[in-house]
Amino acid sequence: MNKNSVETTLNQFKNLRILVVGDVMIDRYIKGKATRISPEAPVPVIHAKRQKNVLGGAANVMNNLAALGIKTYAASISGKDDYKVLLQQLFREQHIETNGISFSDDRKSTVKTRVIADGQQICRIDDEDLIPITENEKTEICAYIESLCEQGLSGIIVEDYNKGCIEKSFVESIMQIAGHNKVPVALDPHPGNFFSVKGMHLMTPNRVEAFAMAGMYYTDAITPVENDTALMKVAEKIISKWEPKILMITLGAQGMAVFTKEGKFHWIPTVAREVFDVSGAGDTVISTCFASLIAGASVLDAATIANEAAGMVVAKVGTYAITLNELKKKLL
Repeated sequence: MNKNSVETTLNQFKNLRILVVGDVMIDRYIKGKATRISPEAPVPVIHAKRQKNVLGGAANVMNNLAALGIKTYAASISGKDDYKVLLQQLFREQHIETNGISFSDDRKSTVKTRVIADGQQICRIDDEDLIPITENEKTEICAYIESLCEQGLSGIIVEDYNKGCIEKSFVESIMQIAGHNKVPVALDPHPGNFFSVKGMHLMTPNRVEAFAMAGMYYTDAITPVENDTALMKVAEKIISKWEPKILMITLGAQGMAVFTKEGKFHWIPTVAREVFDVSGAGDTVISTCFASLIAGASVLDAATIANEAAGMVVAKVGTYAITLNELKKKLL
């Protein structure tokens, strides 16, 4: 990795304008101490000390981009309920543009509440609707995307958490608009909502998702990665079916494997020394890698930047957005 090239890439972030389309949510953390077992059931009693609300799901990708100094736009669907004000507040705090979010009376906001005691997650409570996006909502968001592209958009990230916002025809419409305006598109797929849309600039499934996308039975990892024939076959099938320019498969403790449409392969071993929480690591990977690519980085440099950023995130508890200064300090 050439540090001068990386520095040039990171300095370009301030000139980027990236839209994220996907399922936004609120991640709520209730932290406290467990000192006794409940007399009502064999479960710990948590004495709550503090609560924290942060952007989650596709909104965490937006948060990651904004923390890197990138002008960030949101397009999604959410509930017109008690959480609407909180969600808008969290977006304002991170300077994320929200004109592309439709708020519906027929949908509740997605909120994931994690209860943590003495540094350990005890349980997670999901409050959500899984209502598919309506035709009117798709039309409104597509019009918004068209207007952003006409103003000069650097890239679009489609972030699927399988909560109803993302479906095939919607992504096809996004790809048509992006293609007409020569705007690159990245996709972070969800294993519960696979569909084939060709021509992505970047796709970032994890190992489990990649095997599912390829329609192959999952097999355990083999080291070195270049000897993992099953993974190589998975990548071949995904590239043949989806035709992404770049396929990045995240491999957890093994790091990441990067494949290009032209047949090139790179393995970037993990740099993580301590892993406290993998929440949001995939969001960090797609945001930093895609931003680096459209800022002019090579495939290998972009993957290396993303790998370093992910290693920093998993050392934190809960979702965390790396700032541009933190990333520069780590890489330069």
